Amino acid sequence: MEKIRVEKLSIENIDKYLEALNDVIKNMSNPEWIGDFTRDDYIFLIKNNIIDIYTWLYNNNYVGAASLIKVDDITKHEYLLDEYDLNEIIDFGPIWVSNNYTGHGYQVMFIKYLEKRIGNKYNCMVTTIDPNNLASIHNFQKCGFKSIGEVNLKRGKRLVLKKIREE
Repeated sequence: MEKIRVEKLSIENIDKYLEALNDVIKNMSNPEWIGDFTRDDYIFLIKNNIIDIYTWLYNNNYVGAASLIKVDDITKHEYLLDEYDLNEIIDFGPIWVSNNYTGHGYQVMFIKYLEKRIGNKYNCMVTTIDPNNLASIHNFQKCGFKSIGEVNLKRGKRLVLKKIREE
């Protein structure tokens, strides 16, 4: 029996990734929760080392994916993080789990993986979640993230949750 394996997404696999992501979005009650990156956005972000996307695969099918995104000055301000230097902040998301795998703790596993992946490189981990996405809010809180406020982004109202790395 094959184990679930983790792979960093490459541009060569972007179409398979987007196909899996679109399957998830089609079955979501609130597809706006997942974000609105286009294929070209993903290619630009990957090529310019702005985003790292980690995928979990079982029998070559996506279990889910989780992203680390470098924050710019505008995002830092939008996310209520003006007191931090840019090189201290990393954005967790989007994170998604394929329809066949929801409800089994994978999102928490993905969050913990991202935390291990960044090690001591960033002091402030942040994510934004639709206030109605209670499962994701709960999972991030389970991993030690705390709500610091609500913001209005282009996708609508979002709860900002952050976690400060423990020394």
